[in-house]
Amino acid sequence: MEISVKWNDLFSLIGKKISKKEISKILSLFKCRVKEDSITEVKIEVPIDRLDLFSVEGVSRVIRNYLGRKVIIDIEQENSDVKVYVSHEAMKIRPCVSCTLIENISLSRDVIKQIQQFQEKVHNTYCRGKRKASIFVHDFDKITPPITFTCKNPDEIKFTPLGEDKVMNAKQILTDTNVGRLHGHLFFALERHPVIVDSKGNVLSIPMLTCSEETRIDEGTSRIFIEVTGVEEGLVNNIINVTVANMTERGGKIRTTIVSYPHTELITPILRRKVIKMDIDKTRKLLNINLEAKKIVEILERAGYGVKIKDGKDIDVLVPYYRFDVTHVNDVIEDILLVYGFNDVESSMLKSNGVVRENRLTRFIEKIREYMIGLGYQEILNYTLIDEKILHEFLGMDEENSIKVLNVISPKHNTLRTWLLPGILEFLSENIGKKHPQKVFEIGYVTKFSEKTDTKSISILKIASAISDSKASYEKIAIAVYLMLKKSRIPFNFEPTTHSAFIPGRTARVIIGKGQDRHEIGILGEIHPRILMKFKILNPVVAFELNLQKIFKYILKKYGGAAEI
Repeated sequence: MEISVKWNDLFSLIGKKISKKEISKILSLFKCRVKEDSITEVKIEVPIDRLDLFSVEGVSRVIRNYLGRKVIIDIEQENSDVKVYVSHEAMKIRPCVSCTLIENISLSRDVIKQIQQFQEKVHNTYCRGKRKASIFVHDFDKITPPITFTCKNPDEIKFTPLGEDKVMNAKQILTDTNVGRLHGHLFFALERHPVIVDSKGNVLSIPMLTCSEETRIDEGTSRIFIEVTGVEEGLVNNIINVTVANMTERGGKIRTTIVSYPHTELITPILRRKVIKMDIDKTRKLLNINLEAKKIVEILERAGYGVKIKDGKDIDVLVPYYRFDVTHVNDVIEDILLVYGFNDVESSMLKSNGVVRENRLTRFIEKIREYMIGLGYQEILNYTLIDEKILHEFLGMDEENSIKVLNVISPKHNTLRTWLLPGILEFLSENIGKKHPQKVFEIGYVTKFSEKTDTKSISILKIASAISDSKASYEKIAIAVYLMLKKSRIPFNFEPTTHSAFIPGRTARVIIGKGQDRHEIGILGEIHPRILMKFKILNPVVAFELNLQKIFKYILKKYGGAAEI
């Protein structure tokens, strides 16, 4: 992720002018890289998992911490009487809302550019093009509270969109503006559109789309209102927490707001820091560095953490509220290593008992991958964690065999997947506005509960594929499976079957082998329209999912080697 920073703005936030060479050296310790610079500006490549580094405020913060400035873990918030009401209807589209009021802020042209850059980078990465969340910033003095997040007919939503010079309704914005054409696919299935208005009915924003030109911030703005809406509570909180951290770097005074849902109220933003316990002896052993506790504390503070020494063996590491990327003690240990310096750690050789060579399963997977690409399919990679609602409610798949994750950060990643197809359908739903036909596949492991293993789980290697197109049919997906198994020299057969995710009469189970050596390895067919509606997919979809482990074991047993694909 590349960001642009003005040198003078960076030096001002650091508190002193230091050499560009030293800045480059310090940033390299935090996985950042100075790509190019001029007299006035520098472009910095920052790690995608560090949202707090998506602006100059975060970059200056890590430099100051490294140079020995005292780490500020907690900030003071004062309450305000600003209230944001969220309707039932709006919650169905954007169930999570977090807002804040920043006062005593001084906005220069450079500060405004950093705010805009941060919004753009966040929307294009974590927010998946505003689908998962969106953040908008307003001049609070142009707003009359209370504020309401509701839904209206597109014709009723009228305002001047940001960057435009005339009043439009929502339909016109979607068809006549660049932002509408870019994000219009998010509104295809919505009869009524989400909208945030103040007590006078003035539109602040259409979440997922754009905000109002009337509430645009400028160099005369001293109070700003920030609204973040989204589908995941963790993501919404993370975005506004980093924004708050950035604004405090600018001297802003943080005021809370009351978000009133139909059945509950929340005070936002929620600035919670984590405490991670660290064993000093284990840390030394893991890093292969004999550091005194005092030195470890110093390194942790230079890495941006707060520290409390409990006794001679344990340390409480205080993780700032804006560092949501830190979830485990190993993340903290990695930062210790980064600040200490990889080059200063004594290396040791790995021991091997023999010649390392690619195994048969790896070669088999690679052949399957090449085969699918040769048929014109694009490979995708999804998370192994999925939303249980997608897995169970939408598809009715193996609820008793799935494994839920406790204390999840995001409700969208709360269950280990037992199928690959739900993730593929979610991918297609995110790309309904892109060119068709869309032919994709994924090779990966699924996990199911099992009493037979020590870990109470088993992992299964699978392949799944789908075609999304107006002309998609059973025959088009069946031919891919037919050719794959035919070239593998495996006896196989397609037999009619039923499944809640597929259309009856257009679904088959895939069988390999004969007699006692007969195995069911998967399913193929046309996805049911009811499922497509759940995912807001407009075109027909055909798909298959096969157990690659069973195929591979059959080939080994029969031929003693990998398939000749």
